[in-house]
Amino acid sequence: MGLGRHLLLVGIFGGLLVAGEATPVLAPILRDGSALVEEASRISRSPWLSEPTFAQVPTLVGVSRNVPGALRQAVAFALDCWWAPEADDGIRLTRASTLPLGSLKVQVLPSQVGNPRAEPLVRDLLVPWLSGLAGLAHHPSDGSWAVNLDSAGRQQLITILTLLERPRVEIPALVPAADQTDLTLPLGEPPVGDTWPVLAQDLLRRTGQGLAIRDPDHLPPPRLTSRPATLGELPRAFHGVQAAWIHGVLCIRAIDPSGELPDDAAHPGTLRRFACLPIAHLLAEAPDLTAEALADAVRRRTGPARWTRPGYALVAVESGRMLLAAGDIPLLHAVLDALGRIDGAGYPTWLAEAPLR
Repeated sequence: MGLGRHLLLVGIFGGLLVAGEATPVLAPILRDGSALVEEASRISRSPWLSEPTFAQVPTLVGVSRNVPGALRQAVAFALDCWWAPEADDGIRLTRASTLPLGSLKVQVLPSQVGNPRAEPLVRDLLVPWLSGLAGLAHHPSDGSWAVNLDSAGRQQLITILTLLERPRVEIPALVPAADQTDLTLPLGEPPVGDTWPVLAQDLLRRTGQGLAIRDPDHLPPPRLTSRPATLGELPRAFHGVQAAWIHGVLCIRAIDPSGELPDDAAHPGTLRRFACLPIAHLLAEAPDLTAEALADAVRRRTGPARWTRPGYALVAVESGRMLLAAGDIPLLHAVLDALGRIDGAGYPTWLAEAPLR
């Protein structure tokens, strides 16, 4: 096909399209990363910024209409990076652990957190907001924090300190994204093609959904191991790759050593939420189990690679009576599910049955 070793093939379609029914707003032609970013900016009518390393990456992109969530997901996933909001409704494509920051402000924030060991945890939780001159220092003698943060960083710090001072059982609701694909839609005939570019064009035509294939030259030849009847069955039908629907985009990549599927390409700092979950009753039923050991076991069985993302953590608080989970909402609910299984089956049984990831 002559598309180069790092070909990225991305297509975004807002509904079922038949040849001749619609003209894409972005024709599917070969572009490098810098041209892709320019086209994304043109389509969304907002500035998109990227890192120099993305500039020469070849891409083949097709967009039928401006669908912001799908466009952000597809471009960031294809470039193997995160997207983050910039000022003036812009988008930054980045692999950095930190978010774009606003104006910094020096101030002292009072708190009741006097534990000197709290600062490393708070600093880890604030990583996405600690770039450049941003920083903080804890004074355990009176619990105060001297900070130089932007408004978002200060709000995050206040939330963290409140959770450490007065932890209470809470977890955000797990609500499907408004732009998620309807997985019950019938697929009709399965896509065909002996190369990823050919199969991708056919898949776009048949599904009318977004598509992002990362580095297809390094994937095994496309092959379906079953005949999927619905869009929801399609990702599992592909052989030798990982695929998942995210924000209306079918994201396909090589199998990750962690075993985790593709997921949201938004920066972890924008996805991060908190949950406080009780564990005292679980520890009481397993006298030799510590809160730290329980947290470690849950981390290793709910996606260890995701727990390494900036601002994510799973730690014991409230003298070991609760777990503080900081992560994206699906990950928080994976922790809740694990604790529920431990409560039902007992820790030793859960430990033996729950696979390491």
